[in-house]
Amino acid sequence: MRTQVMAENSTKTANLADAHPNKFGSESQSAQEYHRAAWYESRSAREQKNTKSGIVKRRSKMRAKTFNFLFGVAAKLVKAIGLHDHLANRAAKLVLTELDFHFHDLPPAFDGYRILHISDPHFDSLPQLEEAMLAALDGRSVDIAVVTGDIADQFNGPWKTFLPPMRRLISEIAPADGFYAVLGNHDSWRMVAPLEAQGVTMLINETAIIDKKGNCISLTGVDDPSNYYSPEADRALWTAPAGFKIALVHSAELADIACRAGHALYLAGHSHGGQISLPGGMPVMTGMQRLRKFSRGVWRHGGMAGYTSTGVGVSGMPYRLFANGEIALLTLRRKP
Repeated sequence: MRTQVMAENSTKTANLADAHPNKFGSESQSAQEYHRAAWYESRSAREQKNTKSGIVKRRSKMRAKTFNFLFGVAAKLVKAIGLHDHLANRAAKLVLTELDFHFHDLPPAFDGYRILHISDPHFDSLPQLEEAMLAALDGRSVDIAVVTGDIADQFNGPWKTFLPPMRRLISEIAPADGFYAVLGNHDSWRMVAPLEAQGVTMLINETAIIDKKGNCISLTGVDDPSNYYSPEADRALWTAPAGFKIALVHSAELADIACRAGHALYLAGHSHGGQISLPGGMPVMTGMQRLRKFSRGVWRHGGMAGYTSTGVGVSGMPYRLFANGEIALLTLRRKP
């Protein structure tokens, strides 16, 4: 297996079959470094100014403060009636969702390929979430692991809240083709270098090529589209090499763009499946500005399949209702 990570502006004329490391020299590396440096400058400035905008419009600070206030009141009420420990313990119990996805154009070497999809761990939201993930996986082998954002809960919180759990997951799951991740709206640009030092391949409007026996698939990961959207996310999806393409995005809000760009599979999270949902799993709120119908579970958009995880951790308050936390084991199957 070989992998190569390319910045969005270095892939415009590449095909998957040609996208091998020996065919991308110093020019590609320089393009990636330039791309990262520009992204660091832009993202850090937006974080410093607290400028949040999604694909549709600028995020309302007052709306966020209102929701945080309501969550705080609800959490205090739960504690007051003595249900905090019970509900928090339930929220920390995860399920393993196992699904098969079938594709006519899946390269033969990837038939049976197993993707562990982790989303929204919010490692500082509940204790021992990595233990719950490992227990749910129960020793199953995976080919690759992907994390679709919100690794942290507290923005710019201490690194000790997410680095040790990630280090343990990487070591004990040990996927053959590695760990890949994108940032969510709770994640800062400052997390990228520490995570990469642990062995996580961060995809920041970039594409990674997975090569097995001359067959290739691509993973395109983009920055969070809910609070830190930029046109570079669209460009990365459009310029991914031709072939079998998988999009890793924190939320499902770019599904229509990824579909038009020819991606076969789209993996997301962000919504927590509502976290607090009505009976039957209908989310009370999704945190999405658009394409809310893709806020949970399996969906299709045109010829593209999608999966939106209910996530691992919690945010706002440490409870879940009719929206169990999960990790998902997704197996790719080739249709004859």
